[in-house]
Amino acid sequence: METINELLYTAVERYKHRPVLLEPVEESSMSSLTYGGLLERAQGFAGYLQAEKVERGERMLLWSASRIDWMVAFLGALLVGAVIVPLDVNSKEDFLSRVKQTTEAKYLITTQKQYSGLKQPPAPLIAIDALPSGGLDTAKLPAVNGSDLAELVFTSGTTGQPKGVMLSHRNLAFDATAAVSVVNLVKEDRALSILPLSHSFELTIELAIFHSGASNVYARSLSPDILLHLLASQGVSCMVIVPQALQLFLNGIERQVRLLKKEQQWETLHRIAVHLPFRLRPLLFQQVHKRFGGHFHFFEWRSLPAAEAARALGNYGLQSDAGIWCYRVRSGCFRYTLS
Repeated sequence: METINELLYTAVERYKHRPVLLEPVEESSMSSLTYGGLLERAQGFAGYLQAEKVERGERMLLWSASRIDWMVAFLGALLVGAVIVPLDVNSKEDFLSRVKQTTEAKYLITTQKQYSGLKQPPAPLIAIDALPSGGLDTAKLPAVNGSDLAELVFTSGTTGQPKGVMLSHRNLAFDATAAVSVVNLVKEDRALSILPLSHSFELTIELAIFHSGASNVYARSLSPDILLHLLASQGVSCMVIVPQALQLFLNGIERQVRLLKKEQQWETLHRIAVHLPFRLRPLLFQQVHKRFGGHFHFFEWRSLPAAEAARALGNYGLQSDAGIWCYRVRSGCFRYTLS
């Protein structure tokens, strides 16, 4: 698998009618796209870019929170050979301007609200909340190959000028396909996304999801109660996480313990758990597993020491995948996957 475009086309051929991306649109409803629908929307956006004469290798800033339209814009731009420059949604205007100057980006893809808040917008707007679409002439698409750039990912620039890391199609496609076999993603899996797609780690795992035929739910809030609701209601089986997010889950669980006034029972269960085989520990914490929806298999993360994760999760019989480490819920083992 040499390019992300090839990865997308292959996934659609295999899993066309399966759901791939979901996100909350109202308090109790979800929007979803199938693999076929994702390709259709990406091709529509590519058709618009084609009409705007966006050429192979041209840069486009993508400044938005993770959402379905982020992925549509990303994939559509890659179809015409463009290079995405992803920016964290919390990036400041001076940073956007410096990155634009460095990359000579042609457009800024963001929300109308964010764009209107800029004093001096660095590039013309493409509104992500109403992505334009057009007819795509596939015969005129460039021949994208593995060595072509897919992304320019920038450092924050807090200690100097921001520095761009060049990621080719081959870089991202290789990591994504390797992650599927090592982490053992299958088409029945459903991930919950809480990290920004501007981070290459989150993007790599989402591309791995495409390759495996699985699906992904974008969270619009980091509230522990909302996340636990999505885990249960959407049948989530895995997620990419960072230590701070893991702490949010633990805080939510322990807050519920306090509300139920079961702190003493909770501490007793922990003291018992450390003396039990890992496979038996979930029996002590059945209510915790129910809060996670009953389908959850593993966490995946970078930059969290295994010992720290074990202290955080081990007693509950939960598992995870970090740096990339994989900590599986039912087997109780850490597994180092990718550097």
